[in-house]
Amino acid sequence: MTPGMEEGVVKYRAHHTLGEVEAYLRKSPPALRDVSLAALARFPELDAARTALHDAGLIGVTPSGIGYGNISLRLAGDLFLISGSGTGAHRTLGMRGYSLVHAFDPSANTVSSYGPVQASSESMTHGAIYRAAPAAHCVIHVHSRALFSSLLARDWPHTPESAAYGTPALSLEVARLAAELPPAGGVFVTAGHEEGLIAYGTTIPAALDALLSLQHGTRNGT
Repeated sequence: MTPGMEEGVVKYRAHHTLGEVEAYLRKSPPALRDVSLAALARFPELDAARTALHDAGLIGVTPSGIGYGNISLRLAGDLFLISGSGTGAHRTLGMRGYSLVHAFDPSANTVSSYGPVQASSESMTHGAIYRAAPAAHCVIHVHSRALFSSLLARDWPHTPESAAYGTPALSLEVARLAAELPPAGGVFVTAGHEEGLIAYGTTIPAALDALLSLQHGTRNGT
């Protein structure tokens, strides 16, 4: 188990096994295997979206060296692929930079994952959205001081400041918001997670475009 102690690192209890994601999926029961492998075929689109977010400054690394921002793709049910912990500095990742989350429990604050890298510190948050929004197939978490401040000033949907990063409380609040927002997706602010924003959608482009359009509007004062 690997409990983290500060923002930017894993705070949940992590049960991670090293291995290849596709190999794990091929050993799954046939029904799950076929659906998840079909979804995994969209991986190049997922990685390209992450690169676009990195280029936009929404995923990256702080001056102190702490990575921020992550992206995930639902493969089937609670099973999802997510960018790995500590990967923010890299513009492109490839499959070696992603992990498969195959179980998580917000009440126990545990995440089980499989892959070449440990799952993102925000894995619990992504999982909470997938459970609360069945139509969601992509979740993105980014950091932007300008967008964070602008949306909060406009009373954009947000979690309470009391729901801190990496806590079960944040997962519960995220699930509540995801259940209240349109089923097709949306964007909200994590007020208790400085500079944090989350977008989700039925497709990778839908989630990506929702964030980038808001960033473009903020830069242009709209």
